[in-house]
Amino acid sequence: KKLAINKDKILDAKDNPIKLEDILERDDVYFNLESMQFINKSEDVVVVADVHEFIYGMYKTVLAQIETPQGEEGTPFEETVQLIFNLLLDKCNVSSGKTFVSSSNQSKVEVDLVAEEDNVLIIAECKDKGRYYNPKAGVERVKNDVIGSGESQIIKSRKTLLDKGGIVRMESGLSFSNYKKDVNYIIPLVIHSLEYVFPSYEMSDAKEFAGDQYGVHHFSLEGLYIALFTCGNVDNLLNYLKFRKKYIDFHKSQLFGTIFIDELDICTSFIGGGG
Repeated sequence: KKLAINKDKILDAKDNPIKLEDILERDDVYFNLESMQFINKSEDVVVVADVHEFIYGMYKTVLAQIETPQGEEGTPFEETVQLIFNLLLDKCNVSSGKTFVSSSNQSKVEVDLVAEEDNVLIIAECKDKGRYYNPKAGVERVKNDVIGSGESQIIKSRKTLLDKGGIVRMESGLSFSNYKKDVNYIIPLVIHSLEYVFPSYEMSDAKEFAGDQYGVHHFSLEGLYIALFTCGNVDNLLNYLKFRKKYIDFHKSQLFGTIFIDELDICTSFIGGGG
């Protein structure tokens, strides 16, 4: 495929110039805001339709080009999250492929990421929803469908791991249960491909989570990369999540419950020891 950043320099696979008007007149062109952020012409040319989306969320354009079986559309994004954990967290064992958790009270539940170090389990739900996944949706619906659904799924996984008989099973057949069944040793995250997810966390009133110091933290993929790059290991990440929670609370208190910060703001303050 050829990538064009200038409408006057769109080339086919043989480097022959193509006019934008020719592409837009063809029947095999599609431009569906609900699922794509670019125009795709046959197998030869990709024309970016949303420059911001391409620059800030360039990985989406790349991941969307990976062919996946029906029902597995989120797999490239999940594998990207696993790769980032592998690359950026030192001495951390990260599951690859499909991973399931189960217990004596709960049949198996799929978890998109399990990363383990020194009895600490970091578990994550990956939500691969684009900015235009539903252009008619209001703010509350987006919050419920994107943020809320990911949170409810990861809470279920966390409860399962805290249950008696909780166990982690890999697609490869390997399994383990010798982790610490303590709320502050099972850390839940929700990772979004939607980059307009501001740093946030939610606490639960469920009795299983009494004494929880972390809550459920939500990250965009860009924000996750910045945070993991900053932390470098699990111990630093745990300290960062506690700091992140306080930082978010402070800024919400100053801005009438709203938040206009990004992950870089939090990381910069974390490194500098500020608040």
